[in-house]
Amino acid sequence: MSRVLESLIKSQKYISAQSFKEIVAAGLPSNIVPIDATWYLPNAGRNGYEEFKQERIPGSVFLDIDEVKDEASPYPHMMPDKKTFDRSLCKTILLLDKYQSSN
Repeated sequence: MSRVLESLIKSQKYISAQSFKEIVAAGLPSNIVPIDATWYLPNAGRNGYEEFKQERIPGSVFLDIDEVKDEASPYPHMMPDKKTFDRSLCKTILLLDKYQSSN
């Protein structure tokens, strides 16, 4: 993997789709966890989590935006504060670690 990609990985929690493609092409390191937060309007007849279970990037986790939201906002699906969001990501990744170690 190039030094540029290694530096990018170490310096950022969130990366662009293009950077992710480059990282995957170079070989996905174990400290990268792709997060799928696919969500559809209720009348779309689709379910992001069900689609995630059928096909996903190996090692990825599903983040349910109905669960990770700003509870104080009167509007649905508003981004929570950084601390709440980071806590949700940690919880999601810990569940992945627990699942992987039990299989």
